Amino acid sequence: METLEVIQIKSKKIIGGDLKIIFVFLSLMITVSSHCFTQIVALITFSILSIHAAGREFLKLMKIPTIFLIPTAFGLMITEGKPIIQFGWFAITEEGIKTALAVLIRVLASFSILAYLILTTSIPEMVAFLKRLKLPSIFVELSLLIYRNIQILLNELKRLEISSETRLGNISKRAMLRTSSMLAYTIFLKTLDRSKKLELAMNSRCYSGHFPVKSEKSYGYPIATLCIFLLVMGWFVHVSR
Repeated sequence: METLEVIQIKSKKIIGGDLKIIFVFLSLMITVSSHCFTQIVALITFSILSIHAAGREFLKLMKIPTIFLIPTAFGLMITEGKPIIQFGWFAITEEGIKTALAVLIRVLASFSILAYLILTTSIPEMVAFLKRLKLPSIFVELSLLIYRNIQILLNELKRLEISSETRLGNISKRAMLRTSSMLAYTIFLKTLDRSKKLELAMNSRCYSGHFPVKSEKSYGYPIATLCIFLLVMGWFVHVSR
């Protein structure tokens, strides 16, 4: 299974540099503040961009909000109004269905935009962009270190889980409980050890409190302009109705 960093490196980027980050956040602002028609345009547009960039990984990523949205949508359908389907005290109303669809489309459209950013932008690229925004360096460097330590924690957890499964550590509920407690203790010690090694490696390379970041020239202006134009046109089409 490929890690997120590998997916980001292998992704096909047709928009790059600072332009990509500005483009994503501008698109997100337009989508969140617009109506349903614009959000559908955003969902289709960024789904195409993300599938072109990372293929199936985009669909895997979209499963995360969908799992939470389905029960939420059913809950939103049960509101006051003209009932369409009656289940005892509960009734699915026409207003509830409209509300559920509006929330579903808004969330999926917003997440598809963020998914494109996640699949094509690495943390060093984001850090380089934040530095060029002249944010305080301590917050930027701290964010990068936190991200790196989270990656260390996840890698150790994955390695220990594979190790416990090969030793039948989850064969029963009792064994699973014992294995989970041992994993929690071991992963804490392993993570501390890896973090110390990371600090030692940084100091041995004359780390002075500033991470060197690679700057990438922006490209893909025509594609970004076309996508923003489609979103704005979607907004105007809805307003003119």
